[in-house]
Amino acid sequence: MKPEYQESWVNKGVCLLILGRYEEAIYAYDKVL
Repeated sequence: MKPEYQESWVNKGVCLLILGRYEEAIYAYDKVL
């Protein structure tokens, strides 16, 4: 996924949080910042 797709990275982070995959979620949120 391209870094400029911020909404997609946020959505991915939310999904990963729900699945309990916290480190991957943090990585996804870092892409947005």
